[in-house]
Amino acid sequence: MKRIAWVVLFTLFAEPLWAARQQPEAVTWEQFQQQVTDRGLLRKDVRISRTTGKRVTGRLRAVTADSLELDTPEASVKRSEVVGVELRGRKGRRGLIGGLVGLAAGVGAAAALSGSQQEGPAAGAVLVLLPIGAVAGYLVGRAMDEPLPRYPITP
Repeated sequence: MKRIAWVVLFTLFAEPLWAARQQPEAVTWEQFQQQVTDRGLLRKDVRISRTTGKRVTGRLRAVTADSLELDTPEASVKRSEVVGVELRGRKGRRGLIGGLVGLAAGVGAAAALSGSQQEGPAAGAVLVLLPIGAVAGYLVGRAMDEPLPRYPITP
């Protein structure tokens, strides 16, 4: 039984970790513009790598033929200065779903442990198992969410 649990845990965590290490394929500026449109990436938090080595962070407002528009003090970054764009955060709601499933599992485990007892250690088990189940479910679900893409830009 322990072996099965280890295989399940490894399967849940290995794929997201492996996917995070994959190097993204470089795209042209036009391909990047198309990705922003197709995937609805406007108003997402981004970190832009510049040719000078500096990084600019902000929320993406627009991608024009010659610049990126952000809602920061450096409102515009010229196309010729952009080396790459990394979207911040993760895509998906598996963390929320996992948290709810974990909470339900915590309720079930607490109910099974408490049985008909309404007082004593069984009541304490309910208070401990509910948050543990919710947090564990959230962490597993969050690990399964895919990170938002990175786009190395070719000249």
